[in-house]
Amino acid sequence: MSGIGLSFLHGAIDQFGDGFAESLVGGLFDRLRKGVRGPADTAAASLPLGHQLAAGGTDPGFGGRLKAAAQIQPPADDASPLIRAVFAHAVGRQALAEGWAPELLDDLRHNRRWPRSYALGQIRQAAGEALRRHAHLAGAGPGQLSPAEAAWLRDREARLAHCRSIADLAGASA
Repeated sequence: MSGIGLSFLHGAIDQFGDGFAESLVGGLFDRLRKGVRGPADTAAASLPLGHQLAAGGTDPGFGGRLKAAAQIQPPADDASPLIRAVFAHAVGRQALAEGWAPELLDDLRHNRRWPRSYALGQIRQAAGEALRRHAHLAGAGPGQLSPAEAAWLRDREARLAHCRSIADLAGASA
């Protein structure tokens, strides 16, 4: 018994006489086997399903659960608790005020964690071109924009409005 770290039991087991250790180990093994495999009637009931699975079939209840678990679902449009918290925080208010809130929202949906200072710098830098383009197109007259530019400006304005609505959901004043 010393080989498996139970040497402290050696003296106690010897007190009970011959055959006790064997019956103890046998009983423990039987209990472990029943605990792992379940009662015999449960094992017998699962045999038809086991044969079906072995033949290439599927568990009727398992397929739907597997498909649902395999899907990675993005946060809903009404915003996850994390997104709401960020937009309620000074970080979100600053992003709304400076115009880079859509990029912050994209980052939050992609990474699903609170952005740290380095990430915020990267988000601001990535938003630079969109901010310049938005300022340029918003300053131009409606007749001066091509259809593509007008569509881009409408999309950008809609994304900014969506970010403001998230901040409103979160109770932030932007």
